[in-house]
This record gives sequence, structure tokens and C-alpha cells, in this order.
Amino acid sequence: MGLTDKEFNDIIEKLSRAWRKSFSETLRDLCTEAGIEFKLTLSAQEKKEVLRKLIEKDYKKYLNDEELEQKIIDWLESKRGRRKSE
Repeated sequence: MGLTDKEFNDIIEKLSRAWRKSFSETLRDLCTEAGIEFKLTLSAQEKKEVLRKLIEKDYKKYLNDEELEQKIIDWLESKRGRRKSE
């Protein structure tokens, strides 16, 4: 199962607090690093690009939540419309 909008926003909010920036500043920085246009409403593919960059840059350490980190990794590895085999 993918991340909900609330879960994605919670991730950005946690990074915002860690980096002492506003939500929109944090999202703008991540969008810039991911090479996508900044906007407050991102598509599922754009969210994946932002989260992929978060993992690549090791920003996940700011989340301080192993379960959430694993959910992000699982979502990034999943194929749209297909369930992961156990």
C-alpha cells in the first residue's frame, strides 16, 4: 500500500521541524533536489521522486521512525497496481 497524503505531509513536517524551516520551504528544497517543479500538491510520481531523494541523501535519519522509513522504502520499491510478493 502506498503512502497517504497525510503520511507524506507528516514526513515533510518532521523534516521541517528538524531543519527549522517552514513546510513549503522544506518541500521546495526537496523538489529542487529531485529536479521537479515545486507545488504544494504533488502527484504520486512526484512524491516518489521527492522521497527517493530523501533516501538517497540520507535525510531519513531526521524522521527518527524506523517503521515509517521502511514504509517509504517499500512504497518506492513497489510497482503501481501490483502487490509485492511476500
